[in-house]
Amino acid sequence: MKDNKVIIMTVIFIIIMSVIGIKFFINCKKINSLENRIEVFSEKIDEAENKNRDLKKELKNLNDLEYIEKIARRKLGLVKPGEVLLIPVEKDKEKDKENND
Repeated sequence: MKDNKVIIMTVIFIIIMSVIGIKFFINCKKINSLENRIEVFSEKIDEAENKNRDLKKELKNLNDLEYIEKIARRKLGLVKPGEVLLIPVEKDKEKDKENND
């Protein structure tokens, strides 16, 4: 009779410990998954903050006339009155042109 109680108590203890172990393992996996997601979102936040900083800097520069002039000259090839725009010719293109003629 006493042996049956000990066996039953041992079985119940093993079942309880198994359930606790399984729950612990599942929770560890969830925690690991959430930590990975936090890391990914932290990286995205850093990227967004850097982009935001760059955009604020560019927005600030758009009100600067010297910056606007610099961009107009570089991207659009604009010149002031009296200036001459020089466009360098690449040597490889000149040689190809001479060979084709």
